[in-house]
Order: sequence, then C-alpha cells, then structure tokens
Amino acid sequence: MTLDDLAAQISTFGFGGNTYGVGFSWSRSSQTAELPVALAPYASALFGCPPAFAAQLVRGELIAQVELVHQAARGTDKAGQITGAVDPILDAFVMAGNLERMEWHAGLSGTAYVHRSPAGLRLLQPDRVTVVLGSNRQMADPRFALDAEVAAYRYEEAAGRFVTLMPEDVSAWAPIPDPLSPWRGMSWLTPVVREIQGDRLATEHKLKFFENAGTPNLVFSLDKDVTPEQLRAFKAATDDATAGVQNAYKNLYLGGGADVTVVGADLKQMDFTSTQATGENRIAVASRVPASLLGIKEGLQGSTLNAGNYGMARRSLADTWLYANLKSLCACLERLVPTPSGSKMGWDPNLPFLREDAKDAADIARIVAGAISQYVREGFTSESAVASVVANDPRLLVHTGLLSVQLQPPGLSPPVDAVTP
Repeated sequence: MTLDDLAAQISTFGFGGNTYGVGFSWSRSSQTAELPVALAPYASALFGCPPAFAAQLVRGELIAQVELVHQAARGTDKAGQITGAVDPILDAFVMAGNLERMEWHAGLSGTAYVHRSPAGLRLLQPDRVTVVLGSNRQMADPRFALDAEVAAYRYEEAAGRFVTLMPEDVSAWAPIPDPLSPWRGMSWLTPVVREIQGDRLATEHKLKFFENAGTPNLVFSLDKDVTPEQLRAFKAATDDATAGVQNAYKNLYLGGGADVTVVGADLKQMDFTSTQATGENRIAVASRVPASLLGIKEGLQGSTLNAGNYGMARRSLADTWLYANLKSLCACLERLVPTPSGSKMGWDPNLPFLREDAKDAADIARIVAGAISQYVREGFTSESAVASVVANDPRLLVHTGLLSVQLQPPGLSPPVDAVTP
C-alpha cells in the first residue's frame, strides 16, 4: 500500500474523545495539508555547494557553543540573572550535540522535531515526520481552519511502519516560518536554490575547462571535398592528439587544407571569478552569515577584514540571527522540559563567539560600573541598581527614600562635627 492509498482510506482520527477530519503531510507524497519535506534534495544540493555548506556549518557551530541555563523571569528583582542549570535530561540532550543537529535539520528542512519519552529527549528525522492536522470546521483541508490544531505526529520508523506521537510529547522548532504553511518552517536554502545550482554548474564548467586541456573551444574547417569518413577520421585523430588534460599545451599540427578558428573564451575573458563570486554573496545574504566570516571572495576585499568591520560583521550575525534563533530554540525545548516557577529557559551569554576584544570588554565594564554607581548615588538600593543594569530594565530600580551622596533623609542637617568652622 502506498502512502496515497493509505491517506485515501483513512478519513477520521480519534483523539481525546473527539473525532477529527485528517489532513496528512506526507514526507514523500503531498496529500492535502502540506508540501513534502525537502531534506534529502536540499542536503544533496548543500553538499555540492561549498559556500552554502560553509554557511550552514557556521550556523550549526554557533548553536553548538550554547549552554542552556535557567534565568530569572522578567519582572522579578533578578530578571535575566542565571538561577541554575537545566534539567539533567535536557543537559544530556545538549551534551550529545543535538542543538547543532537541530540547526542542521531546521536549516535544510525548515523544521526540527524533538520527542520526549521516558528514556529522555530524542531528535526526530524531519523527513520521516508527518503532521496530522484536525478541525471540526474544515475536515477536508484543515490547514487554515479557525479551529485547526495538531492532533498528532506520525513518525516513520521503517518503510510503511509508523508510530503515533501525541502533540504534548513533540516540540517543533521552525526558526523561519513558512508563509505558505502555518504548521512548519522554511529552509533558508529555498530562496537561493537557483544560486546553488548556478554555483554547481559553474564548478562543473571549470572542471570541464581543465579536463579539455584548459584551452578555448576550436572549430576546424576542412576542404569541401573531404568525405564524411575522412571527417570522422580527422576528428578522432585530432581529439586523440589534443583533447584532455594529458594533451595540455601540446603543439597542434594540421594539414590537408584544415583551418582552425577559436570560438571560446578562457576563464579570465569570461570574468569567471566575479561571476561565481556574485552567487556566493547572494548565498551569504540568505544564510545571514556575513561574507567576511565565510571567507568568500566578496568578504576578502578592501577594508572588510579590518578590526572594526570584522567586529561589526560578527555583531550583525548575533543581532539579526543568533539571538532570535536562540530565543525560539529555548521556547521549543521549554515545552518538553518545564522550568521552575519564576524562571525561564535561557542561555549563558558567555559564548566564545560573543566575547568582545579586551579593550571593548574593559570599556563595557567601565560603563556598567558607572551606571550602577550613578544609580546608588541617586538613592537607589545597590541590589536593584545591579539588577536593573544587568536586565536593562529601569523598572527594577528601588529607591531608598534618601538623597545625595551621603544618602541622608530629606531635610536632615549634617552632624555638628562635620560643619567646617
């Protein structure tokens, strides 16, 4: 039985005492709810495109640096401060390198799925996950129904063998929402598929150029009286003597009235490097990884790699991609491993990638110390001043009711011995 046959036979799904109409999202054959997951084709394309592979590698390695922790929730006097380590089950999941794998799954297929069982947390292969949608209003196609919900997930353990997983036991991470499907994410590779194809074809073109001795294409013109048999014999002899890397730079000898015309161009004449670099830059833009961090041609020119610009590129990646993805990643895992009351799941900001240079770190420390001192001098408690600066939230400030640097009550005269005669 094919997946299409199975989908045609099943029309309802029982869950929680209710009967739902079913919309299937098959991994290999789209039925009604969603498009097929493109993990395998995207992986194949990625492996054949070094710039795209490097961009995904950088993204995965950045996520791998993350250490998950519990932080005090916003609105408390210790908002943003680390309150403790995460649950041992989640810690084991992270230590096994699964955060990096989640980024690879989400980067290629658009969505990463994590399953919770008595044995712990497990990362599911996204192209083997089927999302079962339910709706009482639109049974035929529940994708956009007002009461649409995920009724279950089905995981294909083997060909034709499925395991049904309940929604509360599975959490889906989709960093880039798919605008055409509210139930899954979109791969960052989707907008640059053509650029990846172009890079692959350009590489093949370069290889063919060198395979054919690294010389331009030639047109041989022979006398009009040459017979087809003579032409074929001339072609075979010429190709054997001149084509291929083994015949590179050999002299070409012609006779019998043959004439040679160059119709091709070498790589320099085609401006081949600039042509390929344009596609690489577009891939870098889609991945959100700056060209200077990838080391591609567009990122190695002019002043791109000087200290200021390199630091700006690093901060740009953190501000526009890393922070947002870590926030959604923590929200995804928090569904499966609840945090203590008054806390939320977060990450230790002391990532190697986010560490500033020594001078920048010293300047930041000086500014932070100055802000805390100013708050204390104005009469706020030292504890609330520290909490406010750390959380960047002035609402956490608590005033003592005392004024001036001596923190004396308003209207109180200074001590007699402090008066200068």
